[in-house]
Amino acid sequence: MKKITRITFPNQSFHDNVTTFELEDFEVKNIFDDCVFGWWGETYVKVNREDYDKLKEDE
Repeated sequence: MKKITRITFPNQSFHDNVTTFELEDFEVKNIFDDCVFGWWGETYVKVNREDYDKLKEDE
């Protein structure tokens, strides 16, 4: 079963559920209580902190 990661893309006020997100493809820039900002490929995105923490646990 693939994990769902909630990601907010630039110029969006809502998140998308993404199943193809891998931490190895994500360059963290800022970590906050509720979200993590960074580069996913060539796009700067906001990742839900709860989802990010779950992915980190599985590494």
